[in-house]
Amino acid sequence: MSLSVVREQILNFVSKSAPSVMAIKGEWGVGKTFSWNKFLLEAKSENMISASRYSYVSLFGISSLDRLKYSIFENAVSKDSIGHDPSLDSLRKNTLGMLEILGRGSWSKLKELPYIKSAAPAIDAWSFMSVSDSLICIDDLERKGSSLELKDVLGLISLLKEQKKCKVILLLNDGTKEVADYEKFKEKVIDIELHFSPTPNESAQIAYDNSKDFHKPLAQYTISLGIKNIRILKKIERNVENAWRAFEGCESEVKMQFLHTVVLMNWAYFCSKSDKDIPTLDFLESMESIYSIGKKDATEEEKKWKSILLSYNFTRVDELDRKIAKLVRNGYIDLTELSE
Repeated sequence: MSLSVVREQILNFVSKSAPSVMAIKGEWGVGKTFSWNKFLLEAKSENMISASRYSYVSLFGISSLDRLKYSIFENAVSKDSIGHDPSLDSLRKNTLGMLEILGRGSWSKLKELPYIKSAAPAIDAWSFMSVSDSLICIDDLERKGSSLELKDVLGLISLLKEQKKCKVILLLNDGTKEVADYEKFKEKVIDIELHFSPTPNESAQIAYDNSKDFHKPLAQYTISLGIKNIRILKKIERNVENAWRAFEGCESEVKMQFLHTVVLMNWAYFCSKSDKDIPTLDFLESMESIYSIGKKDATEEEKKWKSILLSYNFTRVDELDRKIAKLVRNGYIDLTELSE
């Protein structure tokens, strides 16, 4: 499904007031959460969000349904505050709103824990009573605590829709056990299911907004290697940002070499373990010239890597390239070292 279709469906979903559930599936790292947040902010700026409140919840480490319920309450913000992290003030407002719903007499029961986190099941249950007419995003299903059952999560999502009049977005990573289990139960819970599979071009559009002078050539290089993982694309961007000042005043050719190499070496370093067709960073560092590869002692793997590197127009490794490899491995480098 193209990025434009996903965007259109998300904007349409958040603009309608009818309670419903949308699941967005895709490979790990392709930018589901990143894109959801981006499109949600777009909807906010256009005043398209029908719900009055929004809550984003990561299931990472959550081991009980009561804890999940409280997290939905705890992370809720007004739609005007979307894009800002929940704060002590937002939690205070949520708690005061809960007390209004429960009645002022409930204060005596809660006065020991007015505005702080509590694992007490009673507090969790009371707080959840105030959740209604909200837009809720549930993420990181595969990272939930082992004692939290998927069917219970889906049951809660169904309750949020049917009884709490909420709209729920569920973000899922393909290829996980949780998604396999989800397929068994989704028919009764999910109203809309999107498959998020951006092209390398679309992934570059998601990651790079052209606000930096290096974004356009950087995108050209990542697209040529077929990189779709947003996390890798953002790592590349951080590497460039950390080192770009060292190239001020340099000729354009040197800047382009830096961008060309930093993309390739990040791809090699982070992706070669899961894809044997991708050359390793060790291999790149050991290479003097690509034309020395392909002799009788070269493996089939190395011959394949040579073909990839030739297509990318990467034919030799010089001293600057070796410094870039150090930047990629460590995440930083002394700028004076790059300037030498």
